[in-house]
Amino acid sequence: MAAALIAFSAATALAATTHHSCGNVGAEFTNLKATDTSCAVARKVALAEAADHPYGGFKCTAVGDTGKVPVTCKKGRERVTYELGD
Repeated sequence: MAAALIAFSAATALAATTHHSCGNVGAEFTNLKATDTSCAVARKVALAEAADHPYGGFKCTAVGDTGKVPVTCKKGRERVTYELGD
């Protein structure tokens, strides 16, 4: 019984999702957020995407073309979101 509880606790800990609010990167990238990755990686992803050189296997999509454009970058469970422009 104790072994099953330990296995369940370990599986739950591995499946936990972490969220970070990473602030802004200059004036261009605002409301930077990281899920299941670090803020340092989120900054690298945003800057690399702006230079048209995707970082570390992240695939990014943007919706819209005026005002603040929401951008989402994904790689497996990892996710980086930010607003671009305006």
